[in-house]
Amino acid sequence: MNIKNLWFTFGGRASRSDYWVRTFLPLVGISFLLAIVAGLTDDGSGMSPMMLVYYAFSLFTILPSVAVSIKRFHDRNMSGWWLLLTFVPVLGWIFGLIFIGFLPGTDGDNDYGPNPVAASSAA
Repeated sequence: MNIKNLWFTFGGRASRSDYWVRTFLPLVGISFLLAIVAGLTDDGSGMSPMMLVYYAFSLFTILPSVAVSIKRFHDRNMSGWWLLLTFVPVLGWIFGLIFIGFLPGTDGDNDYGPNPVAASSAA
């Protein structure tokens, strides 16, 4: 699956490796680096230019994060609406991490499309 379809559409399925390697780890890594640089360059006003870059990056990454998370629920043959449970503090985050990041998708085709792992290995 290409990045455009992975990050900017809500239909279909995404594998765990798409989630970790192509979405979660890069977005968290860049956010972490931007936060460090913003903290180091903070002049005390709280709105240094790097903080603005950090905030802009955070806003830009909301759509890709939601899209891939919904696709991960689809891979488990669950509705994307399950993502709303991740708004519950602590327990929702644990639930989301387990279901989105660690549990495998359903074998074969499901209600949301073909198995992304089988499709990528066949290509």
